[in-house]
Amino acid sequence: MRGVRMNISVLLLEQCRCPWRNEGRRCEREKTIRVPQFHGQSYLSYAVPADVLHDQQLQFRLQFSTRIVSGLIAYVHNGDASVYMAVFVELGALKFRLSCGTHQMTLVETKRNVSDGSLHTVNVR
Repeated sequence: MRGVRMNISVLLLEQCRCPWRNEGRRCEREKTIRVPQFHGQSYLSYAVPADVLHDQQLQFRLQFSTRIVSGLIAYVHNGDASVYMAVFVELGALKFRLSCGTHQMTLVETKRNVSDGSLHTVNVR
């Protein structure tokens, strides 16, 4: 009976768990996010100075696609929870809400369903 010779090599790989802003074997490179994806309770939040929200015109453009019928897409605030702008989906309709501190109002509400998985563009000016 002839014996079977086997060479077995075990390679242990170091795996780095990088912070979300970095990538690479040792997390040495800053990650460029071209198309962010969010899951669960994720959303975008940008803090801006109070004078931008009160005295100047804030403009932004975003594109999104979703199949979720209700969720927050973008939230812009000055650090004070009472002054903000929010773009969100509620029961499939896209809504834009503005709060000046003492009052909040929904300024735009779409009639068509945006929870269809298609790409939608929002321009806020």
